[in-house]
Amino acid sequence: MKFSVMIWDIAPFLPNVMGVDVHDYYKNVELKLSTQIKFQQLFPNALLYPGIWPDYGTVVEPSAFGCEVVWPNKNDAPWARPIIDSLDQVKQLHIPDPYKDGMMPIVLKEYRYMNSQVDRSFLDCYGYLNGVAYTMGPLETAGLIIGYELLFIGMLEKPAVIHDLIDIVTEGILGWIHAQERINGPIKSLFVADHLPSQISHDLFKEFGLPAFQKIFGEFKQAQTRLWHNEGRVEHLRDCLDDIGCNVFHCGDDIRSLMQSSKTITFMGNLSPLGVLLNGTPKEVRRDVRSLWKDVPDKNRLVISTAGGMAPGTPLENVKALIETAQELSGGS
Repeated sequence: MKFSVMIWDIAPFLPNVMGVDVHDYYKNVELKLSTQIKFQQLFPNALLYPGIWPDYGTVVEPSAFGCEVVWPNKNDAPWARPIIDSLDQVKQLHIPDPYKDGMMPIVLKEYRYMNSQVDRSFLDCYGYLNGVAYTMGPLETAGLIIGYELLFIGMLEKPAVIHDLIDIVTEGILGWIHAQERINGPIKSLFVADHLPSQISHDLFKEFGLPAFQKIFGEFKQAQTRLWHNEGRVEHLRDCLDDIGCNVFHCGDDIRSLMQSSKTITFMGNLSPLGVLLNGTPKEVRRDVRSLWKDVPDKNRLVISTAGGMAPGTPLENVKALIETAQELSGGS
């Protein structure tokens, strides 16, 4: 089956549109798995990214470094409380053990459960779980551990400390991906979510972010899909895109412009999840999908999707209109 549209299937969007309590979804792996499968069955012609997976949002990686995970209420995603309030404390951090630290052992257990429970024909059709790993990226994880404000100040005032921090975080992420690999098999699809490059300058990204991204993606350069997820603006990083190491960029920026700066990346996006998809009609969704398709110069490097995760409350009929229109335009089956 050829997939011309992909849906970033994360909470709180997914449980919300499926009528499932968001908190229960996070806490109950059986409910999480059944919700993901039911959504896929509603839209069999779309590929879900990351697909069937132990969705915990942004908290798994920082929890392994010691951050407290806070569960605010039944409708919101969990968040991690920074563990460091002074850059002098960075030297106390250690590379986590994914089999012992934070929520990583829980996620590994859920991967094992999902692998044992999902019908194999379902996985064969979509490629889920097989060689899959998901992680928050090095800059975002660093920001979650010490707080974004302290990270930004440190980049300017104590760059050596931030280099040490990002080195530790990067090694922790590599170990985390390899732990997932031991359950799901050799990495075929690697998903790295990191929004922080949109919040720092070109020079700061090249100094602190680019080497870390290159190390992570380079470690798994054999993966068929090396996806970077970031809804933020990246126009100031256009000259860096082909150096990062991803071959798919799930972006919120203007694909038409970015495509002119890259010769290697397939762009996934970028319909506004807070625009017509959330508030418009199916007719308006179809109009916007056609407009995106018409204006993108290299359709072989376009996968139609949202510019990031979908919003809770997105009408299912709008999701259907998105998928059907993308299939019509691309000639997918």
